[in-house]
Amino acid sequence: MKNLELKAYCPDVVQVVQIVESLGIEKEWTHHQVDTYFKIPDGKLKLREVAGESAELIFYRRPGKKGARISDYSLFQTHSGESLKRVLGLALQIDLVVEKSRTLYLWKNVRIHLDKVFGLGDFIEFEAVLSENAGTDESEDRIQFLREKLQIKDAHFIADGYYELFKMAEIG
Repeated sequence: MKNLELKAYCPDVVQVVQIVESLGIEKEWTHHQVDTYFKIPDGKLKLREVAGESAELIFYRRPGKKGARISDYSLFQTHSGESLKRVLGLALQIDLVVEKSRTLYLWKNVRIHLDKVFGLGDFIEFEAVLSENAGTDESEDRIQFLREKLQIKDAHFIADGYYELFKMAEIG
């Protein structure tokens, strides 16, 4: 599966929420998520756990660049997240745990994530799910429209995910 993604710092979450809702985009949910990353030789492997929900094992690759980028990913859902985490931790070693509060808004094929990442701050992420009905060009246009409406500037873009931001903070 493929996404077109754009991630940025979110300097004013309250303003973004007001604008999103003024566009008639409704909030789907807010969840506390725990992403456990495992050491693997290529790409990223994380187990996403949400209280009261099934867990997702997510493998993905995406280039580290600012702006919109294609991400390849595969998902596996399980109702035994804790057991899977224990087994994977024994086999692969846990590398990092990231906790966040994520609010999801959905507009057409674009997921708008407002993330409060504990230890990092506030972020916005656009994820356009690519399909026969919504290709790359159409998805880029939609993300650009949202970017402009929500006043997300180029200077806010980040090239890295939360994993890389935490790893850079460890080094620095």
